[in-house]
Amino acid sequence: MKDRNTEIREAIDAGNRAMDALDEALGHLKTAHGLGIWDMLGGGFFSSFLKHSKMDDAQRAMQYAQQELQNFSRELEDVQMALDFQVNFDGMTRFFDMFCDNFFVDWMVQDQIVRAQESVADARRRVWEAVQQLQFMAGE
Repeated sequence: MKDRNTEIREAIDAGNRAMDALDEALGHLKTAHGLGIWDMLGGGFFSSFLKHSKMDDAQRAMQYAQQELQNFSRELEDVQMALDFQVNFDGMTRFFDMFCDNFFVDWMVQDQIVRAQESVADARRRVWEAVQQLQFMAGE
């Protein structure tokens, strides 16, 4: 059986990996958000294509981040802490955005991007707080 400090250190490492994965997702979402503004201002098909490419990158990054969050949750259980982390991103409006390109559809997609950013940022904040608590526990 591992000692408590080893378990805490493993949880901290898992939390740091989760934060890195969430940071990557936030970077892709930030770029998609900027491209979304360009699209709303009349960027056309090309800006929609670039925006959705970045949204796809963000989706992949968020899936990876979700895996890292699950790993972090398992490590937290080893030190008798529990947190539930979920990050969500719905890309269902791609067809409408690419083929019915207008301001209202662009606005709906932009809203999805903003909600995804908020979800990822909230998860990152919660992971950071848990890692801070673990670091405090390691120093006891």
